[in-house]
Amino acid sequence: MSAAPVQTRPLDADQDAVVRLLRGMHPYQFARWLRTGLDNATLAGLVAVLPAARQAALAEHTRAAAASTAGPLAIAIRTARERAGLTQRQLGDRLGIRQSSVGQWERGFTRPAAWRMASLHDALPDLAALLDTPQRPAR
Repeated sequence: MSAAPVQTRPLDADQDAVVRLLRGMHPYQFARWLRTGLDNATLAGLVAVLPAARQAALAEHTRAAAASTAGPLAIAIRTARERAGLTQRQLGDRLGIRQSSVGQWERGFTRPAAWRMASLHDALPDLAALLDTPQRPAR
């Protein structure tokens, strides 16, 4: 099922050049540009003019992101990494993995494999104590 085409008016040369530039941007570059280059009211205005199907997909993504909460392991990894004075990239380098994997652990999207926990404990001395703590560690 495809969305109905959006009616548009012809673009002048400058508008056409901007549209071509935006369509040629890498999605992450475009997203970064939106996050940092627009105030909240302008960004909300852009969302309001999206087609209904895009708005629904964005709302569903927002609900899913809000529902995923970091568990005790995710919080302990982040806290131990910060106490060790490491960035996600530095921890990833020590473990031989990508920074994005560390970020996914810290957000609770994925968990480290059981065999990786030993090297994680070696890289983060406070991790064991944080995992033994019954309450959530302070951020």
